[in-house]
Amino acid sequence: MPSKSKQKKYKKLKPLPIGLVRVYGLIAIIGILIPEWIAEKIISMSLINSEEKLPHNTKLWEAQPDLLLSTMSFRELRHLAMKLRIKHYASKNKSALSKRILSQIHHKNLNPFHLHDFNKT
Repeated sequence: MPSKSKQKKYKKLKPLPIGLVRVYGLIAIIGILIPEWIAEKIISMSLINSEEKLPHNTKLWEAQPDLLLSTMSFRELRHLAMKLRIKHYASKNKSALSKRILSQIHHKNLNPFHLHDFNKT
C-alpha cells in the first residue's frame, strides 16, 4: 500500500492535453520515421543498382568458421549442431548456438565446411 505522501503526489499529476500528445506524435513522425523511410529507400535503390556482390569463397572466409556460421540460417545452425551432437541445442538462440558450435569446432579441431551441405537450403 503506497504511503499518503505518494498518493498525494500521484493525485497532482494530470494527463497531457491531447493537442500536445498529437504534436509529439507529429515530431516523432517528422524527425524519426520519415528519415528512416528515406534512408531505407536509398539503400534499397543502391543495392538494386549495384552489380557488385560480396565474395563468399575467399581464403579468409574458408579460414574463419565464424564467417561461415554468420551466413547460415537458424535452421542450418540447428542441423549442424545436431551433426556435432551438441546437447540442448534446441533451447538456444542463434547467437548462443553459434558460440556453442564454434567452441565445439575449435575443441574437436573440425572443419565446418565438411559438415555443412551448401547445396541444401
